[in-house]
Parts: sequence; structure tokens; C-alpha cells
Amino acid sequence: MQIRCPTDLSAEEYVRTEAWKFIVVVRCPIHPNSNCRITRHGTYPRTIPEGVKILRIFCHTGNITFSLLPDCFSSRLPGTLADIEIVVLMAEAVARDLGCDCSPATANRILSSPGFATAVAEAGVGQKLFDLASDFRWLKRRVESVIAVLSAVAGLFPETFGNCRPTLTSFRTVLVGGPVLVRLRSVAEPRLHEIPPPVGLTPRFSRPQEMVRRPP
Repeated sequence: MQIRCPTDLSAEEYVRTEAWKFIVVVRCPIHPNSNCRITRHGTYPRTIPEGVKILRIFCHTGNITFSLLPDCFSSRLPGTLADIEIVVLMAEAVARDLGCDCSPATANRILSSPGFATAVAEAGVGQKLFDLASDFRWLKRRVESVIAVLSAVAGLFPETFGNCRPTLTSFRTVLVGGPVLVRLRSVAEPRLHEIPPPVGLTPRFSRPQEMVRRPP
């Protein structure tokens, strides 16, 4: 089970500071109104970026283990939300130049366009992300996932995003720039269980956990 771990840290900062060592859950997210005992239950690694560890917590009352996923990391997909957003934004820009929508159906056209390779190279994303973004299946899955997330958020929060198209560019006009996917973790927190990966989390909990960060 995954639950949100609110943080302003980037993935690099999370790894460098070994932030998982300093997270404390002060209220059980499963039984927020009871005094059930919760304890740390080790960590598990993620492959991207190297050195990441995700904290696990055990609820003795419910005999349930859950992990705390920091805001910077994607759910159900390796890597970070920032990396996904960079590549999908570039795909959207190339799609506009080609006069088509950015969608799974057009991913092959976007990927094969010289403009996409140029955009990725000019973005300075690093060789590893460049290689990943050059893989059709990798790109298509992330384009499809982001469209699903934005469509779900627009439907769940019509008063804020009802007029947005399911593109990062459109959502940025409402959020006034800045990263969209990371911010949606916070904006949509009450209904994260209804939003698909890589932003949404499952299963449903009655309220978010309360956490504090101890000094190192």
C-alpha cells in the first residue's frame, strides 16, 4: 500500500540527505482516530534514481504495512514525476509544431520527428533520460499516463480544471507555471485514490497521514 509523503525535496535532495531516515509518522493513516501502534518497517529501494530508499511503516492494529511515497517520485512507474513532465512537455511542443495532438496514437509520429530529438538534446536532460525518451514504448506509456491523470483531475475538480485540456501546457495556465504533476499530488490529495498513476495512489484512506521531519 502506498500513501503520500509530502515533501518539497527533489529526488536528488531526498537521496543526498537520506531523508527516509528522518520521517516520522505521528498518526496512523488507516486509523486516524485511534491510538493504534505504528512502527518503522524498514525500507525498499527504487532503481531510478540510484540510491533511493522508500520508508515502510507497519500498523500493528490493522496488521498492515504501507510505504510513504515522496511527492517527487512517480507511482507505479520508475523514476520521478519531474522526468516524466519534462519529456511529455517536449512531446506536446513537438506535437504543436506538427499540427497534431499529443496522444498515444501520435507518439510514434512525435518520436520519429527530428524536432523531438532536437528538443530532448537541447533540454540537457542527460544521456540516460535521453535514451529512455527515445524508446517508443517508454514515451507512449508516459504520454498515455499523463493524459489519464489530467483527464481524471479535470473531472474530479471541474471548478478548477474543468476548462483545461488534458495537456500539461493547459494545466500550467491554471497553476501559473511550475511543475504540474508534483503540485497535483498536493492539490488533489483528498482524492488521490481516484487518480491513476503516476500521480495517484491507491488504496483509499480516510485522511492523509500527519508527518514531521526530525532534524538529522
